[in-house]
Amino acid sequence: MGVLGLTGYIRHQRETFLRDYNLQNTKLIIDGSNLIYILYKSYGIPFKSGGDYYDFAAKCKKFFETLTKKCHVVPIVIFDGADDPSDLKLETHLKRLDQQFANVQKIIRGNTFILPLLADLTFRNILDKLGVAHASCLFEADREIAFLANKFECPVLSADSDFCVFNLKVGFIHPDDLLPLPKNCTGNLPTKIYKCQDLMNVFNRNPDGLILPVFATLAGNDYAEFSSDAFIRPMNAPMAEITSQQNKKEVMYNSR
Repeated sequence: MGVLGLTGYIRHQRETFLRDYNLQNTKLIIDGSNLIYILYKSYGIPFKSGGDYYDFAAKCKKFFETLTKKCHVVPIVIFDGADDPSDLKLETHLKRLDQQFANVQKIIRGNTFILPLLADLTFRNILDKLGVAHASCLFEADREIAFLANKFECPVLSADSDFCVFNLKVGFIHPDDLLPLPKNCTGNLPTKIYKCQDLMNVFNRNPDGLILPVFATLAGNDYAEFSSDAFIRPMNAPMAEITSQQNKKEVMYNSR
C-alpha cells in the first residue's frame, strides 16, 4: 500500500539505513506485482504501441536464470489478488485510475511510462517455463510476503515501502539496488539491504510492538490519510496525548 515519503527518506539517508549484502545461496520472496513494473521500466524496454513482449520475456528469463543458476537463489514470487472487499482502498484506486487516464494523454506528447497490458501475462508465462514457484493471494500480498520471508529467514525484494515497517528477520531489498543486473555475475549479486531495526535505532525504539504500524498510519498510506497542523516532536518521547482543538486533531508528545 505504501507509506508516504518513507522510501525517499530511507534512500536519502542510505548510509544510515542500508547495509551491504551479497545475494546468494538463499531463498528470495519477491513481490511479483511490483517486480513486473520495475523490470519492464528498469531495462528501458519499449512500451509504446503495445510494448515489446519478446524483449521483456528475454529480460525476465535472464533475471531469474541469473538468480537460480549463477547465485543459487531460490525465488518465490507472490502476487496481489483481488481488491479488498472492505473498499478501504477504493479512494486510492480511483485516484490511480485518474492518474492512468492522465498518463494516456501524456504518452502521446512525451515519454510517460505505462506498463503494457500483457506484461503481467508474459511475466507469469516465463515463471511457468522456468519452473519458478509463484502464487497469488486472495487480496493484497504484503502480509503473506512478510510471513514467508520470516518463515524461511530470507530477504524480500520489492519497491513497496510497506516492507520498511515490517519486522523482517533478514531484511528488505529495493530493486533499484539490484537492477539492472551486472553483465558478468560471478556467483553473487552485491546489493543493499534494509532492516527496520536501523530505523528504530534512530528513535531508540524496539521494532517489536505497534510503533511502526502507528508511524505508518500517521505518515499516511493507501488506507489512512493523516492531516494535522500540529508539530509532531521526535518519536523518542515516552508518551502521547491526543487532544482536540477547533475540530482539528493534534498530536503532542510530552517528554519527561
